[in-house]
Amino acid sequence: MGHVPTGAPTPQTLYLIDGHSHLYRAYYAIRHLSTAAGLPTNAVYGMATMLLKIIRERHPDYLVIAFDTKAPTTRHQAYAAYKAHRPPMPEELSVQFPHLKRLIEGLRIPQLSIDGYEADDLIATVATQAAAQGMAVVIVSTDKDLYQLVGPSILLYDSLKEQLIGPKEVAARFGVAPEQMADFLGLMGDAVDNVPGVPGIGEKTAASLIARFGSIDRLLSHLEEVDKPKLRETLRQHADQARLSRDLATLHTDCPIALEWEHWRMASPDHQQLRALFTELEFTRLLKMIPDDPPPASGQAAHLQTDAAAPSTPTVRTDLDRLWPALEQAAGRHQVVAVALHTHAAGAATPPAGLCLSLDDSAAFYLPWGPPVADLCERLRVRQPVIAGHDLKPLLHAVAALGAAPITPGFDTKLAAYLLDPTRARYELDHLAGTYGLGPLPTGPALCESPEGCGAASQAIRQLVPKLQADLEQYGLRPLYDEVELPLIEVLSAMERTGILLDIALMETVGAELRGHLERIEARIYQLAGTTFNLNSPKQLAEILFDRLGLPPLKKIKTGYSTDESVLTQLALQHELPSELLNYRQLTKLQSTYVEALPALVDPKTGRLHTTFHQTVAATGRLSSSDPNLQNIPIRGEWGQRIRQCFIAAPGCRLLSSDYNQIELRLLAHLSHDSTLLNAFHRGDDVHTTTGMQLFGLPREQITPQMRRVAKTVNFAVIYGMSPFGLSQELGISQAEAKRYIDRYFTHYRGVKQFIDDTIARAAADGVVTTIWRRRRPIPELGQRPAATRALGERTAVNTVVQGSAADLIKVAMNRVDRRLRRENRRSALLLQIHDELLLEVPEAEIEAVTALVREEMEGVADLSVPLRVDLGVGRHWADAH
Repeated sequence: MGHVPTGAPTPQTLYLIDGHSHLYRAYYAIRHLSTAAGLPTNAVYGMATMLLKIIRERHPDYLVIAFDTKAPTTRHQAYAAYKAHRPPMPEELSVQFPHLKRLIEGLRIPQLSIDGYEADDLIATVATQAAAQGMAVVIVSTDKDLYQLVGPSILLYDSLKEQLIGPKEVAARFGVAPEQMADFLGLMGDAVDNVPGVPGIGEKTAASLIARFGSIDRLLSHLEEVDKPKLRETLRQHADQARLSRDLATLHTDCPIALEWEHWRMASPDHQQLRALFTELEFTRLLKMIPDDPPPASGQAAHLQTDAAAPSTPTVRTDLDRLWPALEQAAGRHQVVAVALHTHAAGAATPPAGLCLSLDDSAAFYLPWGPPVADLCERLRVRQPVIAGHDLKPLLHAVAALGAAPITPGFDTKLAAYLLDPTRARYELDHLAGTYGLGPLPTGPALCESPEGCGAASQAIRQLVPKLQADLEQYGLRPLYDEVELPLIEVLSAMERTGILLDIALMETVGAELRGHLERIEARIYQLAGTTFNLNSPKQLAEILFDRLGLPPLKKIKTGYSTDESVLTQLALQHELPSELLNYRQLTKLQSTYVEALPALVDPKTGRLHTTFHQTVAATGRLSSSDPNLQNIPIRGEWGQRIRQCFIAAPGCRLLSSDYNQIELRLLAHLSHDSTLLNAFHRGDDVHTTTGMQLFGLPREQITPQMRRVAKTVNFAVIYGMSPFGLSQELGISQAEAKRYIDRYFTHYRGVKQFIDDTIARAAADGVVTTIWRRRRPIPELGQRPAATRALGERTAVNTVVQGSAADLIKVAMNRVDRRLRRENRRSALLLQIHDELLLEVPEAEIEAVTALVREEMEGVADLSVPLRVDLGVGRHWADAH
């Protein structure tokens, strides 16, 4: 065994990786990733990216990964129920284990495992001995048990958050010191490992007790000092259980391990083995990080190479007299000009500090915010080069606030990456640059908090553009990108700046009335229960429902019986209290989310709410809204209408709502060519009534409103792939009756059934589905083994084609309406998009013309086999207009 030198100015670092913990974390964090043949690869891919990142960015001197074995440990001998409730490893994870072993072997990372000893104990033993020899130890894990090891020479590292955890972070997180963690866990227990703890003691109480008494032993010897009698008695009754739980949580630091420093030293990876593994598992992006040249000599640190110059340390120039001629040349050659904003530190106010431009590989130019940027915008307006950025909307907002000439987006790398794979969890520039082999960039918001980082970002953006353009071309996505998504950036940017007026005084009135209504519901709930209780306590509610009222418990969970929405919905058929509680929960959410929150978000300068629209979130292509989210305000119901009355038009204007009529069902008719659906839409029939006729075998005039409601639910259940169980829950009927409805539907709509079957078959064969506008979405679930996962893939495939086509259609309509308004110099403006609805603010003098304009553009957006129809309304507030 080699000796670790002591007394060096900088100690060498040992990284210890908790293997099983990260394998499960990767498995659940990255879902639905598999090869074309259906082999699950998500856990291996997650482990590969984590390990490569640690090697590339943390540069450990020594690296070891520890795993559990299946053999029982001393903890099982002390407590037979230890980890007894843990389910077996999911099949989709276990089949990846051999490939994980190949990954670790290819990276030449030593593995540590011993029968009878848990990986945590092996890590604890190595960490404490290494620290005693002067080593700086970093444990890559977020396991609570391992927090007890943290000290001056031992840190934890959260690889997902990229955060080092020391004693201060432990104290801030748990309220106790690292050396008190075992006692802390002994009191509160650990559901993951089935460590019992003391009944009724949670994290907060455990922290306060250990912080006050220091340890379980001292606490139990001073029980008379515990203030609460019930807690004191609980501790007395479960004293032995508390000590047992502490012992189970305490890590062993005396495992029989020899510290094999020479074996554990970081070695160069086996590039040939990694290349073969990544090729087999179809890790195309990771393949780009494997160099073609021979690996460095043994013993040298491994550096996975890139296929382009790393943009992490560019020369940043400020001599604008050289920028302007270079910019002229770039514009003349239609060269990409990449732009990145120099932002302030996180949380600092706008405007930006400046921006960087990258024209070529030689340097990035830096301009401080203000007149130089305004001058640049004017030159860009005149010369019109291709302006590229990563998430261009904030740049457009900043330029508008500066009062400079508007910038026309030429290419947005974030938007392109999203179109290529809308199921990715991350689209940050540093992650995208690594994916395409452009070398390491600083991560997160810190990337552009310095001129140098901003320059690196601009160079990475410019280098990404041709790569992303080529991928868009390869997958036939350029028309969708160029004609729909890219122009929409300017439309959304203008909508966000315009905002919508909120009548704050009326909202306060609504709030007062809603509070009174909630108090009456609460009193009614207590009357039905025969006692008062905490409405927000699942435990107390369960006691009321199942013990006091004798209602049947429907769903077992770890802490007892569930009282979630699905359970309450079923119980509402048997008793009034669950129904009242559902109403209470819904109205409480309206109160907190909208009535109380929205007035505080009104911009004091404009008097308006300014939401943010996101193009790169929903995998179906739908827009989402945040800060605040204005897409989920209920349309129906008294209180939803009252809230919408608070959204008002400016003086001299009206709100115009234009909502596509049954757009998803019309698209289903077009896609499926189902004759019954096609004929119904061409005749102008109510499709839900038509479906009711098929389901109930009655003529149109005998279809009641209740029958129409059932038919409407079934119509949409087909699109969303709802099972008989789901439909039975939705309608409050038996599964057998729900299945009969679905079977009857497909008997009469044979074209729809054929469309669904064909869509699923193509998705299974191709691994992707596409919308009418050729938007793509991978469906890896169809290659998975569990039936439930495949069923999810089937539902996702059909829903994406229909809902994704609807999302594309409304985006095309937005572009057309906005373009027409600008062409005709109208003062009317788009305010909101709520899925199938557009909301505009229209001067009274323009109402007639703009109403006709909106109808024409929205109904003429596509040539489908059924007519498109929009429902239009005008009013002083949103409720009237809809």
